[in-house]
Parts: sequence; structure tokens; C-alpha cells
Amino acid sequence: MALLSWSHSKREKIGILLVVFGSAAIARLGVTELIRYLYNRPRPFMAYASQVHQLIPEGG
Repeated sequence: MALLSWSHSKREKIGILLVVFGSAAIARLGVTELIRYLYNRPRPFMAYASQVHQLIPEGG
């Protein structure tokens, strides 16, 4: 919100906000999913299958 109080024109503020939201979207959708793809780990109910009793079956 501090960006909005700076002495930029309205067009510049909109541009700054678009860059901020675009960067956040790329970070969330791009980088995070890439890390999840490269670092594969089993789901907790699969890793601890002998110790966990599922209340809801996997398919439903």
C-alpha cells in the first residue's frame, strides 16, 4: 500500500501493481510447481501406511 502513496502518476501506479501481481503469479504457478515436480516426495498417507488409519478412502 505504500506504493500507492508515492508521487507517481496513476498510470505508473497501475504498472507497478501489474508487475507485483505478475511476479507473484509467476512465483506461485511457475517456481513452486517446478520445485514440486523436481522434488518428489510421497504423500503422508502413503509414506506412513502401516501407522495411519485413513478416515476417508483415497478415491473418495
